[in-house]
Amino acid sequence: MPSVIPPKTDCHIASANYSGGILNFTYTLTYNDDGKISKLVYDGLSAYVKTFTYSGNMIYINLNGIHSATDTITLNSAGLMVTHKETTDTSVYNTTFTYDANEQVVSSTTQQDTLTPVTTNYTFTNGDLTNTSVSGMRDTTVYSLDKPAVIGNLDDFDQLIYYGASYYTNKHLKQSFSSWPYHYTFTYSYDEDGKITSVASNDGTAIETFNFNYECK
Repeated sequence: MPSVIPPKTDCHIASANYSGGILNFTYTLTYNDDGKISKLVYDGLSAYVKTFTYSGNMIYINLNGIHSATDTITLNSAGLMVTHKETTDTSVYNTTFTYDANEQVVSSTTQQDTLTPVTTNYTFTNGDLTNTSVSGMRDTTVYSLDKPAVIGNLDDFDQLIYYGASYYTNKHLKQSFSSWPYHYTFTYSYDEDGKITSVASNDGTAIETFNFNYECK
């Protein structure tokens, strides 16, 4: 009898293609020997390349393209973001994150240059980030409690390509997101190993899709 080949579980997103309206672009990701993202190539409008360097609890990010930026990120003992400093062509942004005893983010405060700091507050339900509120504006996310947040979920992917780290995770997949006057619903496709191969968001007038390709060991 032929032996049973177990599914590959040590997988990383190698590329992600976005399509929506007239836009079509791809993120291509490279990883270091520790499995951390080391390079990101974006080929869309205002194309850029990001490089990620790690040292202890620090992450250093350089963005090179039409615009440039440098980021310095500090992580806590749980590997979550504590501070984030972003220096662009025109401004410096400093963000600090606070967490509760369960390592769930409670708030983040960002100051641009010498302007008044802006604080975002976060609310979790059943291990999922259901609400964020800032300056009196509040959004709401509903999750599919029967769908775990496996690799390819947008929240983890967005934090990966922006920071190389995270300040929150969810247990389940987004079903819908509402921030007045917008409302989006999400649908997912999977491969035979249960990884997400595509995420489509629909606001009632247009559909935007991310398609993921993986490299596995």
